[in-house]
Amino acid sequence: MAQLRIVLIHGVSGSGKTYATERVLAIDYHVTTCRMDALYAQALERAGISSRGTDHHRIHTRAHELREGVYDARTAGIFFAKLAELIQRRVGEAHAWRVAIVFEGYTLRFADEVMLVRSAAEAIARDGFTISRIHLRPTPKDLSRNRAAKLQRRLRREVKARIARKRRRARELGPPEPVEGVEDYSAADIDEVDSLAEDRLKLRPFKWYQRFKLGPVRSTGRIDAAEKLGTVGDGDLIGRDVLDICCSTGVHAIMAKDRGAARVVGVERNPRSYCKALELRKVLHRHAGVDADVTFLLADAAEILPSLGRFDTVLFFGALHYFGDYEAMLRSVADATAGAAYVEFTFSEGRLDTAAAPGAVRPWVRETGKTIYMGDRDAIVATVEAAMPGFAIEARTPVTRRASDREIWRLRRTEPRMGRSGLAGAGARVKPAPESPRPPVPANMSHEGPESTALSPATPWQGTSAPRPGNRSRQLTFGAGSRYGACR
Repeated sequence: MAQLRIVLIHGVSGSGKTYATERVLAIDYHVTTCRMDALYAQALERAGISSRGTDHHRIHTRAHELREGVYDARTAGIFFAKLAELIQRRVGEAHAWRVAIVFEGYTLRFADEVMLVRSAAEAIARDGFTISRIHLRPTPKDLSRNRAAKLQRRLRREVKARIARKRRRARELGPPEPVEGVEDYSAADIDEVDSLAEDRLKLRPFKWYQRFKLGPVRSTGRIDAAEKLGTVGDGDLIGRDVLDICCSTGVHAIMAKDRGAARVVGVERNPRSYCKALELRKVLHRHAGVDADVTFLLADAAEILPSLGRFDTVLFFGALHYFGDYEAMLRSVADATAGAAYVEFTFSEGRLDTAAAPGAVRPWVRETGKTIYMGDRDAIVATVEAAMPGFAIEARTPVTRRASDREIWRLRRTEPRMGRSGLAGAGARVKPAPESPRPPVPANMSHEGPESTALSPATPWQGTSAPRPGNRSRQLTFGAGSRYGACR
């Protein structure tokens, strides 16, 4: 298994550590991220210590008090035990997903906290890990600009509060405590963090194959995600339950939810793609007005589909050719579809046929470039008709205006089928029978997003969501040659 990489980003309030973590590393690299303030809030609650709200300054104050003996040994012991448990849980998730993990927070300057991270890594990955720490040190001008909004009201407080704040700032700006075995770096801005991530920390860059724009996140991949999802009509999305099979990074699933789907479930077996889907959803929830309330499952689609029940609409883009038995997979798609299924096919005709099997349906035949061709159109039609009786091929739409060898077919259920609970019509939803309960998904393999309001059916969709009132997320471009503006 690949070596587990752990990155710690430390900086004061306004240094841009959250911006660097969630707008740069979470999008452009194979990482999962964690804010130490969130772990502190849970640990403080467990120890019975009031943080008087979630303000980071109050949490940082509690962090110093815990280390200065303000609280008794029993209370401090409960706090650090809970903090160690939470850290180990997040490190374990990263190790299981085979991605790096980035912890960010002011409290990572403390040696005892870094030791908790190292202990968790030793327990999970033994000697197969590295820990690196970045100290974000913006210029005084940038720090003042970033803090202007946060400090505007506090500057009106009495002189005593100003003196206390200056003392705290002088203490916070000091260098972090050194820890044996941890490499410390210093960065002045997020561009330096990005440079360190690839050049010194050896984080593996993530290459988006899709081109899309969701809120502040923009990718420069080669396949237009909005154009592909545009083949799905609003009637099959708005107010519907949607299943995205082999959802990869979750872009189509999130776009479907943002267009007004009532519920969207995405299934992906690749842990790195699954992790990227979770990171994308997290970033969109925090920094955009995009409805990204999608449930992602880490599972093999062929194994889990029978346990998921029926969906109004099923999306199956660019993945059927990875399955060895096309007919068996299409039968599973038919069983999961109550209304319409959108399936992408690739065709090998004419010069793309092979002498061994001209025109035949055959998996894993890679003829030219990076496209995996499945067979000619007549053979695919016969395969669909044999695997999906009761479905009609209603539309054949090219994936892009320039590609004639790849199409998305709309397969609509035209005949009712006998479900486990009786005869069901095209729009019925059949739940699994009690004797065949849904198998439990392994711990940390199912992530459901927080509640959010679906797009109104009356609202026209333009390929991306307009920011909600008060949204101040800045637009970023991710991909080759990307540059990032000043952090907020």
